[in-house]
Amino acid sequence: MTTVDINGKESYEYFNATLVDKSIGTNKINTEIQWNHLAPEPIITDTTMGDKKITMKFLVEGSNELVARRNIGNLISELNNGIIIFSDSPLKYKIRLSGDPSITWFGDTDTGVDSYRYVVEIELAAGLAYGDREQITQTITINSGGDLTASIPFNIKGNYITPLVVSAQILGGATTSHLIYFGLNTDPTFEILNAYVKDKFAFLDMYNLDAFTVDSEQFKIKLNNSIYLPAFRGDFPFIKPGDNDLNIKLAALMSDESSIDVKITINYLPRYI
Repeated sequence: MTTVDINGKESYEYFNATLVDKSIGTNKINTEIQWNHLAPEPIITDTTMGDKKITMKFLVEGSNELVARRNIGNLISELNNGIIIFSDSPLKYKIRLSGDPSITWFGDTDTGVDSYRYVVEIELAAGLAYGDREQITQTITINSGGDLTASIPFNIKGNYITPLVVSAQILGGATTSHLIYFGLNTDPTFEILNAYVKDKFAFLDMYNLDAFTVDSEQFKIKLNNSIYLPAFRGDFPFIKPGDNDLNIKLAALMSDESSIDVKITINYLPRYI
């Protein structure tokens, strides 16, 4: 029998609520189109992902009416803006209530047996499902005399575009601050004052042991775990599933620097329609 964890709490253990039935829809893809004069077909100008519908039916019990009603209330409260995981699938869903729950007494009207049992049907809205966080870590060495570039191949799980969290830290070798460019499946360099680049970004003024992070999940830039916007230029990184390359280029090496070691960490949540 399939069970469900709600915010890390198994429904029967915490709410005396047995999952009886469930259904999970798919995300609706919304598109905006534009017709050009005499065009054979429309041009898709924008694509957005809508919610998916999840419905669940529970049998909720209690030792008396007050306990049963309290269990129902606690269950509904946890399901509003919560995270659920079904035992038959490793995927997580961030959900919120959609519509009013239906609560029906489930007992024998003649004998009064099972007086404190209720069937609760709940409709939820969820965005994309996601799996466990994935992380790729690699240390690269950029030597003088070369083209000052490196590349990290990586594979993205899931079936939908994913925001990345990319961190870079100079481990050693730098005697001054540095500018490092990054490109997703493209040449990483760009005009640093160009605010309209795509799939490229850069960290500025990196010193030894400084840890810079671009977080596309929360749209934040951090230096040593503190918000620091001046450190960043370019585009927040989003990537399609499959094989990809993070291309890296150091702007320059000083005459007293023979090589620089940089630790790169990429992490993300695989997303599923």
